[in-house]
Amino acid sequence: LPDIDGYEVARRLRGSNNAHMLTIPIIAVTANALKGDAEKALEAGCDFYMSKPINVRELWMRVETYMPK
Repeated sequence: LPDIDGYEVARRLRGSNNAHMLTIPIIAVTANALKGDAEKALEAGCDFYMSKPINVRELWMRVETYMPK
């Protein structure tokens, strides 16, 4: 993102006055798997954190948990 990072996007979505924005699932995906990144993502409002390389099965499993039944 040119002006803000994904953490800030998550914070803004979770801080929105729009009720729909509060319920959008956010899965953080990063190539920079540094110590503390998962905690930082979760604190920003992300629902789950994954680092690259992505395990596609795990990603789909996570996405499916947020799909309507």
